Amino acid sequence: FLFAYKSSILTAHVRSDVSTNITTITCFLQYGVQILILCVWKNYYAYILVTPAATILANYLRSRAVDKLYPQYTCRGKVDKASLSVIKKNIGGLFLHRIGSVVVNATDNIVIAIFFERSFFEVTRYGNYYYIVTAVSGFLIAIYNAISAGVGNAVTTKTKEENYRDFMKFSFLNLLLVGWCTVCLSSLYQHFMTIWAPDYLYEQYLTILLF
Repeated sequence: FLFAYKSSILTAHVRSDVSTNITTITCFLQYGVQILILCVWKNYYAYILVTPAATILANYLRSRAVDKLYPQYTCRGKVDKASLSVIKKNIGGLFLHRIGSVVVNATDNIVIAIFFERSFFEVTRYGNYYYIVTAVSGFLIAIYNAISAGVGNAVTTKTKEENYRDFMKFSFLNLLLVGWCTVCLSSLYQHFMTIWAPDYLYEQYLTILLF
């Protein structure tokens, strides 16, 4: 739908650099157009419509890039019922997982606005802290995305014993990364916020709960 499926080919071939370059270009265009709309026309509905338009453009550019890089992949024939059933099951699970992620991660400000009288102040204060967590999480997600294709290939080409050993190695590396980030955040988070936004500070125990 709207060319989105072809991005999986880039992931399978570990060519996330192509997808990242396209995302950078489309995001730059999206934010530029949105700033122009807000400054010149001051139309919020037009501002919102730019986001899906930019997503469609990014999907189209990825589709053209895939067609150029991997012309050997074309859609033809039909999928047998057994394979189609497995695909539907996996896509359904992924779809529900994405919905759950949005519900969990994108409703914080709504909940804060409901439960606090000074909702604007609390949303702003939480947003300042959340920006830091998002930046660190983005760094970790970039690492996970870079190795996801290799892990998927290993699952189908290696034995169970080899996959288990890889799983233990990746789990240990993940523990090191997350532990290091946690130690750094717990030690430096509040000091940085004191310099950046001294009027919007949380107590130390709330800061620890954020991450």
